[in-house]
Amino acid sequence: NFLTMDLPSGAYDAVTAWALLEHVHNPSLFFEKISHLLKKGGRFIFVVPNISAIGMRHSCTEDIPRHLWLFSPRAVKRYLERYGMEAASILHDGRIYRAYPFGLLRYGLSTRNRTARRCGLYENRSVALLRNRQIKGNLREWVSEIVTSVGPKDLTLDAVDLALGIVLATISKMFRNYGVITVVAAKKG
Repeated sequence: NFLTMDLPSGAYDAVTAWALLEHVHNPSLFFEKISHLLKKGGRFIFVVPNISAIGMRHSCTEDIPRHLWLFSPRAVKRYLERYGMEAASILHDGRIYRAYPFGLLRYGLSTRNRTARRCGLYENRSVALLRNRQIKGNLREWVSEIVTSVGPKDLTLDAVDLALGIVLATISKMFRNYGVITVVAAKKG
């Protein structure tokens, strides 16, 4: 457990956290400990989902309930400031992780109560078949599974939704508000 590890204060040039902070019960404790571990000017480099990106709030891609916290660039800056750090840069490019707001088409067409508990009603069914799998090396198997599992109407909706998600993700990069952000922060000194 990182929080209970006995590590020397002010001894580290850099600490990294790749897609971790959204999974912890109390991110404040992590920001605080990392600040204590860093030397003055030390870097904290981390990746978190960006809930304020175009379409991400309603796309059901935030992996609830495994994601306990959802971050925005503004929230990240507040955490950093509270614990004596500042953002040197926030990258909106998807180099480390990609995020696409799939499911927005069904969400927009849905007349039902649109709560996180009901994401299964409007998620992209074809993309959902990829859960916990990489498309690379499994494309033929995935396409075969889609054809046998997803009806023609859903397949059409999924294809349009897939295109919409890719377009929105591309636009969000241009507006520097992508669904996953990489933050490079520095401890003030």
